[in-house]
Amino acid sequence: MVKHMAMAERSIGRRIADGAIWMVGFRMADRLLGLVSTLVLARLLTPADFGLVAMATAFIAMLELATAFSFDVALIQNRNATRQHYDSAWTMNVLLGIGMGAVIFAAAPFVAAFYRTVEVAGILQLLTLGIVAQGAENIGTVAFRKELDLRREFIFLFTKRLLAVVVALSLAFAWRSYWALVAGMVVGRVAGALFSYMIHPYRPRPDISRVRELVRFSKWIWLNSALNFVNLRAADFFIGRIAGARALGTYSLGYEIANLPTSEMAAPLSRAVFPGYALVSGDAEAMRSTFRSTVGVLALAAVPAGLGISATALQIVTVVLGDAWLDAVPVMELVAIAGIFVALASNASYVCLAVGRPRLITLLVALHSIVLLPALGLLVPSHGAIGAAIAVFGAAAVWTPAALATAARVAGLDVVDAAGVLVRPLIAGAAMYFAVRQVGALFASPGILALASMIVSGIAVYLTVLLGLWWALRRPEGAEAAILRRLGTVVPAATPNAAADDGQRGRGTPE
Repeated sequence: MVKHMAMAERSIGRRIADGAIWMVGFRMADRLLGLVSTLVLARLLTPADFGLVAMATAFIAMLELATAFSFDVALIQNRNATRQHYDSAWTMNVLLGIGMGAVIFAAAPFVAAFYRTVEVAGILQLLTLGIVAQGAENIGTVAFRKELDLRREFIFLFTKRLLAVVVALSLAFAWRSYWALVAGMVVGRVAGALFSYMIHPYRPRPDISRVRELVRFSKWIWLNSALNFVNLRAADFFIGRIAGARALGTYSLGYEIANLPTSEMAAPLSRAVFPGYALVSGDAEAMRSTFRSTVGVLALAAVPAGLGISATALQIVTVVLGDAWLDAVPVMELVAIAGIFVALASNASYVCLAVGRPRLITLLVALHSIVLLPALGLLVPSHGAIGAAIAVFGAAAVWTPAALATAARVAGLDVVDAAGVLVRPLIAGAAMYFAVRQVGALFASPGILALASMIVSGIAVYLTVLLGLWWALRRPEGAEAAILRRLGTVVPAATPNAAADDGQRGRGTPE
């Protein structure tokens, strides 16, 4: 029986790994498209153009949280979900999409008055088309994640993203206006709704029989979404109202680029891991092993990505965006490091969801908001976009340790043991950051040669220190060993002492 359980755990682990590869692949492809489009748009449009769209999307995100019941999460968590559950979720999504679209259209003039920017009204009214279309997406596509069939999830997400980027870029060249950004967003949502019925054969029909059951589980997720909105978009309201469209555009693009590496690694991995957590939620050993390995892989990738962006922010802005965006440099330096915290903490939420304890997530996200909002109120009026970046950094630094500690206890791990997977990446990342800054100081100006030299030296130092520490510790089981095996590299077996240590830490799989 024990051997059978171990084999089942490995099977789920392989499915999670395969799913993570597909989702990381999607995010890499998605962000490659996004990065190219952002860089081109940054040259064609102005910070004020980006700021106008950010004002409108901040309001939409606020209104979306009122309908963010995340019924898809409830369907994934419920291993006994029936057709009635899926149809009830789809019916509610359609009704909420129509209702929210009507509210946004009617409220558009008042939002424009709040920002003292008349252009925001027209942007909001056009975006309602995408809101309504998204609400009608085929609920059957949730099965891609529930069944860990993330290859088709990749195809679905990437196709609608590609259409949105093509439209935005084409119109930006023609119009040189923020309307290109708006049109790309609308096309992405409408195309997603249409394609969802092409890629999955499920045909939903009106049904409200399971709405109460879905809402019962999703109420905590809704509250989490509301708090997450505060954490993610509150800065937009502060900056837009106090400092104006240009400052908001600078902050928004700086924030997006600084978060690219960390968010694009954390989001796909979490999307793949959550169904896996749900599958092993009744197996304490499998849950511990999955959580520990996931945090380890996140740390290996997020730490060098965030510190690397922070160390090269000036070079990135100068080479890629141009001198018009130099005000984004200090924002990127701070937000990139905050992104490491967020990436590590994001995994914690899915552990709590998988075991049916969303209330814990609410408490953790509330802690983040309690720190962030006063900091924004204090710093934005005096320091603008940089003040917002400082507030974001501080809140993330407080929230992440609490989130990881909570998730570790839920997963049945000792907090000190769970934190142990962070030590080697943090040491290697610190060495990399110092080396990259030293290399950058050798160049008289922040050009492309400086950026390339800093990137190459950073990769070399990080890998050398990381693998050197791993080898010096007798090649313990962990994220390094798992990744090397996945890449087909021969990994020598750990020494007996290292293996014994792994068994004491709950990492071994009983045979």
